[in-house]
Amino acid sequence: MNLPKVKMLQVSKCLIGLAVMMLQSCDVADNLRDMLCGNWESVEGKPDVLIYKEGEAYKVTVFRRSGLRRKL
Repeated sequence: MNLPKVKMLQVSKCLIGLAVMMLQSCDVADNLRDMLCGNWESVEGKPDVLIYKEGEAYKVTVFRRSGLRRKL
């Protein structure tokens, strides 16, 4: 099959879109976000992260090595 480059890109876009729609339509019964909660210590000098749940919202705090930097 010899398709021009533009047609091949269009087919690729359609296939990627179809894959995204199929993945989003899957029903996930478990809430896996609770597994992310906790204190995450980074490697290679990157900032540490604290993820916690407050009510229905998940909150993230980013620490730099010298102290608290910002709270999202």
